[in-house]
Parts: sequence; C-alpha cells; structure tokens
Amino acid sequence: MSLSTLEHPVLDETQFVDGCRRALAAEAAAGRSKYSPSDLTFDHATYRCATMESYKAAKNALVDSETHAFFYESIVRGRPIALFERRVPVECGEWKLDFIEVCSPRENEPCLEGWEHIEVIPLGPKSGTRETRVRTHVGLVKIHSVALRETIRLERADRGR
Repeated sequence: MSLSTLEHPVLDETQFVDGCRRALAAEAAAGRSKYSPSDLTFDHATYRCATMESYKAAKNALVDSETHAFFYESIVRGRPIALFERRVPVECGEWKLDFIEVCSPRENEPCLEGWEHIEVIPLGPKSGTRETRVRTHVGLVKIHSVALRETIRLERADRGR
C-alpha cells in the first residue's frame, strides 16, 4: 500500500519523484540549475498532511503496509514527522527511492495535502554546500549536504548522552 491508496487522490511517490527528477534534468539542461539528477543521490520524498487526522491515517496506512517499514518519528518545530523505509527500494532513473517522510501540519499554518518536495544530496565533496532549492512544475527539489538518516543518527546519539 502506498499513500496513493488512502482516501486522498495523490500521485504515487514513484511518479512524484520521477516527475521531480525529470523536471530537474530539464532545469539543468536549460541552465537554470547547476545540478542534474546524475550529480545527486536521492535522500527522501516528503508527503505533507493538511490535518492531524490525515497524518494519523497516512502513518497508520504505512505502518500496516507491505511496502514500507516504520523507521522513526520525531517532533520537529512542534509537530510530529514520521519516516518510513521502503522494504524493497524502487529504481527511478539513476536514483533509488527508499525513504519517505510524512509531515503533520504546523499549527495555524494551513497547507495543501500531497507530495511536497524531495531532498537529494550532491555526489562528491560536500563541505560548505548550503541548501539549494529548485522549484519545478512538479514539486520542490531541496539539495542538502547531509542525508536525513545521518541527521537522525546524530539526533539519537545526542539523546543518548
């Protein structure tokens, strides 16, 4: 089961990621992005929920699914965010789709429900790499220097002190 099987009419995460990947390639070919998909490795896709009820439904659907395994839940900026790992990664061009994030809404900040952005990491040296954002017609592509799994590892190590 994927989020596309919930009550909400949304794209499957593979379609969303592939759409962002293709749009990023077009942006690079047009000279509007210094990164093309082959310069990056996929980190995760983010599904934003419009209500807490929707967040709980999405989280429960993925917890009970055959395709995803619960990885971690944390409070970020005052709201819960759940992370899931695909049991079997899916190839998406040069990227491997294996991790998704489901975000609950921020209090008093209405938002649209659906796939919002993907995060990718540049291949090669990353020192001094600042977050770069490339807005495409499909969704936002955020380019980070640190993978989400590494951020979680550091957070868990911090809590262990």
